[in-house]
This record gives sequence, structure tokens and C-alpha cells, in this order.
Amino acid sequence: EIRSPELIDTQSQYLEAVTRLGLAESELKRDQMLHREGVIAERRLLESQSKQRELSTQVDQRRQILALAGLSAETIDTLTRTRELSSTLPVHAPIAGVVLEQMVSTGQAVAAAEPLYRVAQVRPLWLEIHVPVDQVAAVQVGSRVLLPELGTEGTIITIGRMVHQED
Repeated sequence: EIRSPELIDTQSQYLEAVTRLGLAESELKRDQMLHREGVIAERRLLESQSKQRELSTQVDQRRQILALAGLSAETIDTLTRTRELSSTLPVHAPIAGVVLEQMVSTGQAVAAAEPLYRVAQVRPLWLEIHVPVDQVAAVQVGSRVLLPELGTEGTIITIGRMVHQED
């Protein structure tokens, strides 16, 4: 979970745009009725329609900004209904996996798009194994590999031809 004062500002801008859109839609309905009755000119109706479309686009834009910040569509809908601002944002991994590294600590300030964790999918598990040069002849594609510490085994699918200093 991340705390962000900027999130409150982004939510406020979204709610302001929603409020302005609601007002513009009310004005448009009124102007449509007045135009049908011949009370106002078509130009005023067109201006109301234009204003409503502009504000609708602004609401969509602000909604997308909230989504990019990490809010789900359900959370944004709840914000629209309740109008309750929150400075916290849940953090979800984009994939199911195992946390390999925590790159930040509690209370640390982070910039937008800064990585927080390194997460890896372990199914399938891909490994790069360095083999001593004098044992390379015994390694062949299709051979089984046992990793007793992980309690798993696998199959060699390719053999690289690069020699590293450790090898």
C-alpha cells in the first residue's frame, strides 16, 4: 500500500470534472427543451452540446489518469458514488509469482513508475547454468537436470557457446 498526497489531488480533479459534467448535462437537457419550444436559438443548443462533449472527454481523461495511477474501475466507481477521497493506493503485481527482491523500504519516498519489487514467474522455471569447461562434453540437449535444493528437476533445452571467466 502506498500513501500519496498527489492521489488526493488527482481524485479531486476527477470529482470536479464529474460535477461539471453533471451540470453541463443538465444545462444541455434544459437547452434542448427550450430549443424545441422555440425559446432559444440553435447556436446556444450547439454550444451546450459542445460544452457537454468537452467535459465528458475531460472526465474520461481524468478517469484514465486514476486507472494509470493504479485504481481499479470498481474503486473509481466507488469514488464517484461516495466522493470519499483516499490517500492510499493498493499495490498489485501484474503477474502471479514469487517476490525475488524488495527494492524499497517502508516509509521511503518513491517516484512514479519506480520499481518496488522484482517478481518472477516460477512456472515454468528457466535457469541459466554455468558449467565448467572440462564438463561441457557431458551436457546435451534433452538431458535431465536435478536441483535438489529446490526439489525440482528439468530438461536442458539449449546450450550456449559463450565461455565466462567463472566457467
